[in-house]
Amino acid sequence: VNPNHTPNAGTFSDRVSAFGGGVNILSAQLLGNTHFLSGAFPADYGNALSGVMDMRLRPGNNQQHEFTVQAGLIGLDMAAEGPLSRNTNASYLINYRYSTIGLLSAMGLQLGDEDIRFQDIAFHLSLPGKGKTAWTAFGMGGNSVNLFAASRDPQDWIFQKDRYDIRFRSSMGAAGITRTQSLGQRGQWHTVLAVSALSSIREADELNDQLEATRAEEDLYGQSRLSLHSVLKYKIGSAHRFRAGLMLSALDYDIHSLQRENQDTIAFGQGGGWLWQPYVTWSATLGPEWQLHAGMHTMYFAYNRRGNAEPRVSLQWMADSRNRFSVAYGHHSQLQQPQLYFARLGGADNSGLGLTKARHWVAGWYRRLSEVLQLHLETYYQQLYEVPVEAGGSGTFSALNLAEGFTELPLINAGTGRNYGIELGLRQFVRNNWWWMGNASWYRSQYTGADGVLRSTRFDGRFAANGALGKEWRKEKQGGKLNRVWGLSSRVVWQGGFRETPISEILSIETGSTQYRSDQAFSQRLPNYFRVDARAYLQRNRSGRNTMLALDIQNLSRHPNVAYRYFDTQQTRTITRYQLGIIPVLSYRLQFY
Repeated sequence: VNPNHTPNAGTFSDRVSAFGGGVNILSAQLLGNTHFLSGAFPADYGNALSGVMDMRLRPGNNQQHEFTVQAGLIGLDMAAEGPLSRNTNASYLINYRYSTIGLLSAMGLQLGDEDIRFQDIAFHLSLPGKGKTAWTAFGMGGNSVNLFAASRDPQDWIFQKDRYDIRFRSSMGAAGITRTQSLGQRGQWHTVLAVSALSSIREADELNDQLEATRAEEDLYGQSRLSLHSVLKYKIGSAHRFRAGLMLSALDYDIHSLQRENQDTIAFGQGGGWLWQPYVTWSATLGPEWQLHAGMHTMYFAYNRRGNAEPRVSLQWMADSRNRFSVAYGHHSQLQQPQLYFARLGGADNSGLGLTKARHWVAGWYRRLSEVLQLHLETYYQQLYEVPVEAGGSGTFSALNLAEGFTELPLINAGTGRNYGIELGLRQFVRNNWWWMGNASWYRSQYTGADGVLRSTRFDGRFAANGALGKEWRKEKQGGKLNRVWGLSSRVVWQGGFRETPISEILSIETGSTQYRSDQAFSQRLPNYFRVDARAYLQRNRSGRNTMLALDIQNLSRHPNVAYRYFDTQQTRTITRYQLGIIPVLSYRLQFY
């Protein structure tokens, strides 16, 4: 399930999102190899349309005990790792975090207009078994709180939010075990069994001028998942590799949403079912220049008996030692956000919604310009279909634009969408303690609703450009032992603004809430987004301990990036909200062993 604290952070409506959040519960202290796969990703992965973040936990140090303590302006972080038994190479790794904001709030200090707290703990145990068997056990859990209390003096109410008491609480936990068995020199059988669950509750009470509270919004979002993933890997010679696996998940949802505008429950329900995802892949080296990857992923959701077969294939050609070309095709599908299955209108629901599906074509060129300099060019086209849109009408709603919140519309899988673009990237690996990278892309993101009109989606910013560079200065003692490292790095982000639907101030005044001109859906684009981040650090290495003092400054240029616009009932006009300004984060890290 969603492994994030404050899953309402950054959303337009302040309501929970199914997949996002403010801070990831899994600390970077535990991360090993992490891969981001976009486009037509392999058949090993499913229930995703555009990308996959595959995060793997690293084992603890099985030779000596290590301890790390880090304190900063946004959190406390403590980690420990070491051998469980030197005879078996078993190891442990554990990490705990508590938000400094929460500590300061507990001391009575007011930081901004909201009380935000979070804490989490995670662990990973590596347990070699008998023979060629290895086991691991892992777990993580955390909770977060976001509270806003209205002033009890109505003279202080300047904006609409100022007259609300808002309480948001969220918790998440996961635990599992893995078993890896070698099957001779050519095979391996790997199995994971895990359970995870989350619960998010948001309550908003509006105060009138007599300080009497009325429940305006109430949302409950609960989800649990019991998952089994078992895969058999086998090699035939040096040219062929096969993988056959099954991902089986028992999903359960608990959804409830109430809003004052219609004094009605707009989403309510409990239910779920088994999600079956068997797959098979074949990788082949076709001579010294060609590599072929092909596979089939299938999905079946027993809750509403909807499924799909998804072929995937990619081909790579090493033209010479410097140039590599690739083409790929993938058919993908994804379940709907849980709140869509339980939307209510006149007693009906949308439990029969099928999967959203997509066909994805990708072509790329990678060129090694030197030993440390690499260029890549990639173009892609994604065709989406069977997207949920309004049933029996000519509305502009599409599930492609839904990031959070609920809908009370009856829906059918009749919408479409498309994403296409081109990206150019250039990267220099570390050379003389310098590194840098940059990329730029142009893209379009469009959809059609029930009215059949092709429009920009919420995310159609048209372009994005990123750049980053860094430099280190190293000082060594006699004998070549590294003693001190100074480092500087910076990042620049410039991208087109997301899109929004124009607000009708006349209707908003009449109804007392934000009303949009739905016939002009996402026709306005927010100003372009620009941000510069910088980091400076000093690392000292001594016998038995290492220290690091770091200063991270986000939005160094203090650029006023627009977050969203809404109609404020307190001021009876449209208000523009901005994202956070400059954010300096000072931290100190001590590692000893």
